[in-house]
Amino acid sequence: MVGAREVIESIQDHLGIQVGETTEDNQFTLLATSCIGVCSVGPVFLVDDELYGNVTPEHVPEILAKYKGGEA
Repeated sequence: MVGAREVIESIQDHLGIQVGETTEDNQFTLLATSCIGVCSVGPVFLVDDELYGNVTPEHVPEILAKYKGGEA
């Protein structure tokens, strides 16, 4: 998926974890998968049941802020 690697790197940078790891506060676990069935809007970012499509690295802080109480 074009751009997925950069999105994953941005998530890793912002959370301070690698794929397969969980943050110290147990709030986030970063998992990667090849397909969740919405390739037309990829790369995608799924948090709980909320799907974010056409994600770029620049979107990551804003998305994470929604789940971190506004501080990304």
